[in-house]
Amino acid sequence: MDQMKRDAIDQLKGLSSAELAPAMVEAIQGRPEAEKKAIAEQVSAAAQSVVGEPSQKTRNRLWMIVVSAFAIVLVGSFVALAVGVFVPIQEKGVKPELILTTFTSVVGFLAGLFTPSPVARSGDGGNG
Repeated sequence: MDQMKRDAIDQLKGLSSAELAPAMVEAIQGRPEAEKKAIAEQVSAAAQSVVGEPSQKTRNRLWMIVVSAFAIVLVGSFVALAVGVFVPIQEKGVKPELILTTFTSVVGFLAGLFTPSPVARSGDGGNG
């Protein structure tokens, strides 16, 4: 059994990254759900130990970049809408509806950052 395991590992190591995932999926087909879940958790844990999670400083920096970029787009689209009110629409110019769509999308994104996660568990143990 030990030799079979080594042979299987050697064959998996020889596969390209595009071939590896389908081979692993095919290998666990037909197994019980609990076993599939355990295998998935082991693979995920092994992948996380290699890649690792970003530090809190890195996460904060990424959030600042994302929120700042959306804030800049929000201000820019607001300015464009405000200017568009006083400037007549040119024949081949940008239509105000496009800028309004951008503005409302960014507002929705930024508002979504302040809403609680639908998957977050509340402390009361209830369903809602």
